[in-house]
Amino acid sequence: MDYQKCKDEIAQHALRVFVERGYHRTTLQDVAAKCGIGRTTLYSYFKNKEDIFLHVVKKQVEAFRCEYRKVLEDQELSYLEKIKRLVAHMVRDYEDNHDLVIFTELWLLLKMKREQPERSLRQWLKEIRLMFADLFKEAIRHREIKRGDHEVLSSILFGLLETMLLEKAWNKEMRLDAHLRAVYLMLDGLKA
Repeated sequence: MDYQKCKDEIAQHALRVFVERGYHRTTLQDVAAKCGIGRTTLYSYFKNKEDIFLHVVKKQVEAFRCEYRKVLEDQELSYLEKIKRLVAHMVRDYEDNHDLVIFTELWLLLKMKREQPERSLRQWLKEIRLMFADLFKEAIRHREIKRGDHEVLSSILFGLLETMLLEKAWNKEMRLDAHLRAVYLMLDGLKA
């Protein structure tokens, strides 16, 4: 099997172990066992748990970039519809794989320790916020929505999504579809 494909598979198995056991309680031995490989072999792909986590985050950001490009190229959609499509993608992606719980746990841990990987995660989150800001800017320019600061609109939307998904991590009864409809309603309130 090719090195990169194997690395991706290990990262996905590791993520499942993080979800089952919690990031802090997971050892590299747990990850190796889930993958059916030795711990020494695991070290040839990743130096530690944070390295695995950052690999997964990078893959998620790459997937979001790909979705962003597809949505951006869709000439049938207005810019407001493009924003909604990306919001739905984020929410449904979370609902499908629950990676955000692990991302949040590690992000908070790294933030407390003030270690370098947190900066990388913050940089990737900023990149996603900027993608939304660009869409808001175009929606304003095309007079689809009322005038406003596109960066502030993006920050507010992103904060709302983060809060919504974090609440879902603790509140298993929460219905994301109802919250998604409410976000759409709020976005529709911006229409010019």
